[in-house]
Amino acid sequence: MKKLIYILILLFSFGIANAFSQKDSVIETMPDYPGGMNALVEYLRVNIKYPQDSKENGYMGKPLYKFVIDTLGSIGNVELCISSEHADLDAEGMRVILGMPKWKPGTQNGKKVPVYFNLPINFKLGPNSEKAELAYKIKWQNKYADYYFNKGVKLFSEEKYKEALESFESTLAISRNDIDALYNKSTTLIKLGRNDEACETLERIKKLGKTDGDALIKKYCENYTPQPVDTNIVYTVVEKMPTYPEGDKGLSKFVKQNFDYNKTKNEKYELSNVSVRFVINTLGNVEKATILRSCGNPIIDQEAIRVVNSITGWIPGMQNGTKVKVYYNLTVPAKKV
Repeated sequence: MKKLIYILILLFSFGIANAFSQKDSVIETMPDYPGGMNALVEYLRVNIKYPQDSKENGYMGKPLYKFVIDTLGSIGNVELCISSEHADLDAEGMRVILGMPKWKPGTQNGKKVPVYFNLPINFKLGPNSEKAELAYKIKWQNKYADYYFNKGVKLFSEEKYKEALESFESTLAISRNDIDALYNKSTTLIKLGRNDEACETLERIKKLGKTDGDALIKKYCENYTPQPVDTNIVYTVVEKMPTYPEGDKGLSKFVKQNFDYNKTKNEKYELSNVSVRFVINTLGNVEKATILRSCGNPIIDQEAIRVVNSITGWIPGMQNGTKVKVYYNLTVPAKKV
C-alpha cells in the first residue's frame, strides 16, 4: 500500500508563534494572508511538492521558518529556525514561502511596519503505528519547546523582556508544566514589574511539587494574595486542561461512530478534515462550537458541529483549584478512514 502524504501547517499549539516588528516590539495588528488562514493552508497544500528522495526514504519533519513581511506585504529575509533534519524538505518549505503572494502588512500605531513572522510546516508520511505517531509528536514538541525556551533566554539576556515573555509563553503552550519555562517566565514578569502575575506563576511551580521558585516567593510574594478565578472568562491554556473521560483515543472513536458519513458520499469538499473550536464549560459540556477551518463544504461542516455539540461528560479544566471554561480545538475527519 502506498504511503499517504500530509503537508500541513500548524496554526495552533506550537504553530504560528510570535510576530514582532523589526524593532522587536510586539506588533499590534498582525499581517494577514490574503483570504485568511484557510487560504494559507490551501496555498501550501497545492504548492508544496514532497521531495521524491524524502518520500522514498520515509523522511519526515517539521521545519520552522522566520521571515519578514514588509510594508508592501512582500516576503523577505526567510530564515530556517528549526531544520526538518533533511535538506530537501527544508529547501521545499523555503521555496514555497518565497513564492507566496503579498500579505496585508502588519501595523503599529496605525502605520504599516515590517514584521517578523514564524511559520512551521509539517512534512509527514503515513499512516504509521500509534507508537510511531506518538514518538514523532513528542520529538517535535521537544524541539519546538527547546527552540522557544532558548530564544527567550537570549532575549532576556539582551533585556528584551516583553519579547522574552512571549517566547517563554510559547514554550508553555507546548509544555505547560515545564518548570524551567515557568521559572524564567516568573523572573521576566518581575523585570516587567508584574509581580502579582509572577507570584501566580511561582505558585504553579510550588503546586507541581518543585522548590525552584521558593527564593523568589520569599523575596517578592510576601504580600501577594491570589486573585479569585473569574469563572466567566474563557481560557486558552490553564493549569489542568479539560479531558475526555476515555482519552484522545476514546474521543476519536466517539466522533467516528457518531459522524454521519453518508452525508459525505455525494458531496464535494476541498480538505479532508474539519477543524472545530468550542468551549468546555465548568459542567463539562460543549458551548459555542464554531468552524475554525472548513473542509470547503457547509453541509459537512455542520455535521461536524452537530457531532461536537453531542459530546458530553468532559472533565472540566482547572485554574487555581477552580473549574473554568476553556477553549478546545478538535479535528473531525470529513471522510471515513
